[in-house]
Amino acid sequence: MEEAIRIVNMYAHPILAKVVTAFMKKKLHRVRDMFINYVHYKLLRHASVKRLKRIYISQNYVGLVFEFKDNYLYIMGVDGGKVFVNIMDASRFASSDYRDYRFADGIAIMTYEDYCFFNAMEYHNDCIVENITTLPWPNNPDFYPRWYRIQGDVVLGIMADGEAAHHEYINSLMFDIYDSIATIIHRELAYRIQSVLSDHGITSEFMADSSQGVIRFKGPKTFKREHLAKLARLIVDEVFIEDIDESVREPSVSWNFRGITVRPAMDTTITIAYDRHPMFEHYPFYRITVHVGIDVVRAFAESAVKYFKPEVKERTINHGRHTIRFNGYPTSVVIEWEPPFKVTHAPTPMIIPVRPRRLYIDVGELKVSHPEHGENTYSIVKPLAAMVGSTHSNEVFEARSNAWAIKLLPVEPLWPKDTVEWP
Repeated sequence: MEEAIRIVNMYAHPILAKVVTAFMKKKLHRVRDMFINYVHYKLLRHASVKRLKRIYISQNYVGLVFEFKDNYLYIMGVDGGKVFVNIMDASRFASSDYRDYRFADGIAIMTYEDYCFFNAMEYHNDCIVENITTLPWPNNPDFYPRWYRIQGDVVLGIMADGEAAHHEYINSLMFDIYDSIATIIHRELAYRIQSVLSDHGITSEFMADSSQGVIRFKGPKTFKREHLAKLARLIVDEVFIEDIDESVREPSVSWNFRGITVRPAMDTTITIAYDRHPMFEHYPFYRITVHVGIDVVRAFAESAVKYFKPEVKERTINHGRHTIRFNGYPTSVVIEWEPPFKVTHAPTPMIIPVRPRRLYIDVGELKVSHPEHGENTYSIVKPLAAMVGSTHSNEVFEARSNAWAIKLLPVEPLWPKDTVEWP
């Protein structure tokens, strides 16, 4: 391992070189204080040195690939002088873009530019690594969205700036209001369908979806096209009542190899389709998807934002354990809506909370704080319409990091023992 360690120390960031050296010498416990927290240390601690196959190195990142785990790439970087670990799909990394290639002690060691790691984790700039303190960055290419890592695993996606930021926020809010109301309508119609199916002896389950109502049920393997047609006719006759949409007419029907689509109204679609191909299941699942487009909802959303006069104030949002503070428009609004039909699963008029998908960040400072990362401050030189997200990772990373984080939770009784009569 000595030659591989020498090459790593030659090219890697000093902090990362020290951690990788300790890992390869099986002495990682000696540098555990160099990790952001115990969770990140444990993620690397349980990797096998004997199966280390490839090492990717750039100015500020190191990636490790292990034998029998070619699908996983362990990425390490430095944030605030501490090491973080991310596990992601190795296929997302452009491994062929290396600058130099070495082979030592049975390990392939390749050097890259930082942007290869940026692209793999789905952001364009790393504010911590590139010492960016002003957004939008002066060297920012003239296209959007542009994603910046602003702290830890938090990324800020700039969708528009200047005067366009206000219009981006308002348009996004209009669609968010429409989606919030449409979700209620989809759910109401889905519940009606589920009730009718139950009356005819068909057991089903409702699956919540933000853009449509979805019902899933199991059918016999002898479920044929004529059965789908009867079920669609039943749904249209018994469920699709005119109070949902006045444009109900004789439904048009279209088929594909998976199922049937019925359009009982101009803006309404009911699809009954296989959830999986029946070839692979003895008793296939079927999915009924309801999508309703109602003009009155669109008109309401347009009128709501037309008279919306947002005020620039100090706002605070939380993303995990990160707290983000800035001056801007509201990060949530509440609307009152009277549905044009009877709703059985919600009171009327409805009080509907809406959380805009875009943030409007005004000129000033944007501050991001975290118990372990500290605080990062950015100067906003012109208004921004932005989104907050997380760096790319895969399910393995999320599952393992959650497992270690749960183990660190303080163990406390759910209730005082003296108040419970134990058997």
